[in-house]
Amino acid sequence: MVSEIEILKYLNEHRIGFLDDTFIFLSASAYVVCAAILCLTGLYGFLKAKRGYISLFLLIGGALLISTISVALLKYGERRERPFVEDEAIELLTTANSPSFPSGHTTTCMVIFFSLAFHLEKQRLFLSGVFLWALLVGYSRLALGAHYPSDVLTGISIAFLSVAIVKRLIFQHYSLKL
Repeated sequence: MVSEIEILKYLNEHRIGFLDDTFIFLSASAYVVCAAILCLTGLYGFLKAKRGYISLFLLIGGALLISTISVALLKYGERRERPFVEDEAIELLTTANSPSFPSGHTTTCMVIFFSLAFHLEKQRLFLSGVFLWALLVGYSRLALGAHYPSDVLTGISIAFLSVAIVKRLIFQHYSLKL
């Protein structure tokens, strides 16, 4: 069986150098794009009195809150070293100051995707673009040497569960509509 470190070594050794800046940009876009989507959704919803957008704002905000707390608890409870610390052959191409497990970048982007998917289920082309962006952010964390594959996969799981919890416990319990 291939270990996570071997996967990362392979990705690192066989990466296409001219894409490094693209992956750095994608990785850096994660929190900025997510914050912009949250703020713009809230502003539009409240200024135009659009219930659907207010509900989406609450879904994204609630899921981001749950996922951020979950990621922080896991990161500082587990304290997993970053892959570039474990193996010097893996080159770090970005900043990474906190523990590795799980990937906060991936979790945040996937919260946006899953929230939008629940809300805009008929907008398949748009959702495909958001999904691709979120996946590429997750991949960028591997390609840049900042995370293990299990960090990224766990981030996706946390995002899905966070959105599902908010949708189920808050929206269904209080009969709010998305």
